[in-house]
Amino acid sequence: ASDLEVFEWCESQGYRFGVNRALHAKLYSIDCETIFLGSANLTHRGLSISGAGNIEIGTQINPKVTDLQKLSAFIEDEVEWIDSSLFEEMAVEVEKAKLSKVNEEKQDWSDSVKNQLEKDIKYLWMHELLFTSPSDILNMNFDDEQSVHDFELLKLDLTSLDSEALKAGFIQSRLFAWVRCCVGYDNEVRFGWLTNQLHNALLDDNTPYRREVKEFIVILFDWFKYMPEKFEVKKYNHSETVTLKS
Repeated sequence: ASDLEVFEWCESQGYRFGVNRALHAKLYSIDCETIFLGSANLTHRGLSISGAGNIEIGTQINPKVTDLQKLSAFIEDEVEWIDSSLFEEMAVEVEKAKLSKVNEEKQDWSDSVKNQLEKDIKYLWMHELLFTSPSDILNMNFDDEQSVHDFELLKLDLTSLDSEALKAGFIQSRLFAWVRCCVGYDNEVRFGWLTNQLHNALLDDNTPYRREVKEFIVILFDWFKYMPEKFEVKKYNHSETVTLKS
């Protein structure tokens, strides 16, 4: 929901109100037996509860145990549940934003609110991984689907495509947030260990084989080496390690 006031209604009815700033899905789980997925919002018009409704497209599935486990893990690990104190802080900033002359697209929460909304990223989808190295993107080929995927994933712009833009895009990605959560600061971890962690973190139904995940870690290490101010990579006889600097 985009209206912050919904929190007050949820609180009065005994419901939890949570926030995930990247989520744009509509998913309704009924008694853990049926899931509705589609474009419909949870409104009278969205679900045609009364009167004429919107034209919506959706589907109904009977979830497997693994589906419910993934949904539960996402809800508990990647949603920040709002309390009265955080709601009041956010409400004040919303009112200030209404009076602000700053362009709406450039408005953002204060660091205080963002820090409270920031959750550890423990799971990823395949499409959130990087498919190419930094050098590939700097020599951008728009006929290459993997390069285009990474260009869009990092929210890059051709007018300002340089080394600093690449690094900034990576730092703001969910992939970096996952690395930060998984590796932690000042901990030296091995290539194989990180491969295993990524394999276990992927949510896709058709999880790739470990050898395929290894290819993504090779690319990820290219990004680590590209950012020595953030990462320290060491090479041993048969492996490499990485440390995220604090």
